[in-house]
Amino acid sequence: MGTGFAVVWGLALLVIAALAVVLALTLRRGTRATPSDGGEPDSFQPFEDRLLFQYEESVVRVSTDARVIVRIAGIAWEAGWRGDLLRLDVIEQAPHTVDFPSELGDLELLVVYDLAAFRMTEAGTDIAVERFMEPVDVILTTDRADRDLGIVTRPDSTWVLATSASAPASLRELEGAELPPGSGWAAVATTRLGRVCLVRLRGDEN
Repeated sequence: MGTGFAVVWGLALLVIAALAVVLALTLRRGTRATPSDGGEPDSFQPFEDRLLFQYEESVVRVSTDARVIVRIAGIAWEAGWRGDLLRLDVIEQAPHTVDFPSELGDLELLVVYDLAAFRMTEAGTDIAVERFMEPVDVILTTDRADRDLGIVTRPDSTWVLATSASAPASLRELEGAELPPGSGWAAVATTRLGRVCLVRLRGDEN
């Protein structure tokens, strides 16, 4: 009786050990199949933030990572919006999802954001803002003190490049007041938000 009991337990332990080996091999294969390169989608950690605006003559909001600065002037609001709170969603996207047309030249993509504005009404309904009455100013910043920066936007179906040389004067003043010393930046004024990309212009190298 004792011998039979030992045999049964021995077989059970062997089965458990075999299952443990199979499980370990399966997990190892799964780990190898998971992308580990920094450019792969699974390794991308997106940044998200929400900026809130009330109707005033001019309101500037900065994302918590200080990479996105948005100024909305009072003249950009339609009359029917002025009692609403305006929410601007900032969602970073993986750079590999963007493919610029060759007509834009040789660009190094630094960061990509999707910007979307919503009216938060008293009834609790969020209404998407498709277009502002006047341009909204958007600055994207980087630690790189580089002058050859620009912003590529796609408010509709066409990509458009705006260089820092075309930045509104108000944003040049904002640079010294809001941006850390040595920061690189580019700005764009647009009536339609959407995808905005900070890029470095490489066409004049060498």
